[in-house]
Amino acid sequence: MLEKGQDDDWFSSKTIVWCSIAAVVGFIVFLTHELRTAQPAVNLRILRFRSVATGVFFQGVIGFVLFGVNYVLPNFAQVMLGYTAFQAGVLQVPSAIVTGIMFPIIGAFTGKLDARILVSTGLLLLAASNWMLVPMTLAWGWDNFLVAGLLRGLGVVMVFLPLTIAAVGDCPTEDIQTASSLLSLVRTLGGSVGIACLATLLTRRTDFHRAVLVEKITPYGTEAMGRLAELTQMFQHEGWSHADAVVRALSVMSNQVAQQAALMSYSDIAWLLAVFTAGSLPFCLLLTSGKKNCLLDCKCLLPDLPITLIKVEKFCLGPCKRSIDCAHLVPH
Repeated sequence: MLEKGQDDDWFSSKTIVWCSIAAVVGFIVFLTHELRTAQPAVNLRILRFRSVATGVFFQGVIGFVLFGVNYVLPNFAQVMLGYTAFQAGVLQVPSAIVTGIMFPIIGAFTGKLDARILVSTGLLLLAASNWMLVPMTLAWGWDNFLVAGLLRGLGVVMVFLPLTIAAVGDCPTEDIQTASSLLSLVRTLGGSVGIACLATLLTRRTDFHRAVLVEKITPYGTEAMGRLAELTQMFQHEGWSHADAVVRALSVMSNQVAQQAALMSYSDIAWLLAVFTAGSLPFCLLLTSGKKNCLLDCKCLLPDLPITLIKVEKFCLGPCKRSIDCAHLVPH
């Protein structure tokens, strides 16, 4: 449905309508079954934990943004700039290199620094990288995309690792694997929805900008008529008759309007992705810190034992009153 929606004009197609009905009914049945069964395939009950629910939200946002950028950027390079598929792929190389280099570095800090700070910084970098694409023009080259790609690569790695740790912060140990799987699933779904929405938005905004630009081209517009006269004269010098030269000049102007309308729609999408990413920042406050090696007062856990501290050799999974399985007791 998401893949064919734009091509079939969404709900104007009976196929899309029936697929939508099937999807809604299937989701309701799935939700009801998973919440009632004792051993669900996907344990949706873990969404009662605040950090898991927040993490699911963020994974959807990240999937939407990253898959969206990976769809829009190569599309712009090939359609608007005339790049080949290989050249469009090269635009993604700087981002991939930064991600590969920074993964072990950020991984070393994950669990030691507050995950909320890392995630917030990563989201700001992603928002900035998208914002830098807003003033794109048809004269842009590889170097114009470089800085945005570097920031995007760094932002991705600063979000992914800390977010996974912070998202399972208050989740019981036995449900951590389920939570991680759910996070991956939602990220993929967010990407699918993102591509479908952005493809639709790209077409709709192109039509909108074209309509606005066409309104400016009238017989009373000095600039438009001047451009038409220049093109007509150029084609006449090439040997075309006056009537044919006018037709070709109008065709060129129409193509230029369509090209500028498409360019403006790509800019709109970059702006939307930047604002969408930045707008999710306040939700970072709902995550846990994800720090390791917390020293907790053992009397909150084991009040009868003659010890005063407990050292947790794993990620801090919540308030000290909750039981922790894997812990080393430190004698007084």
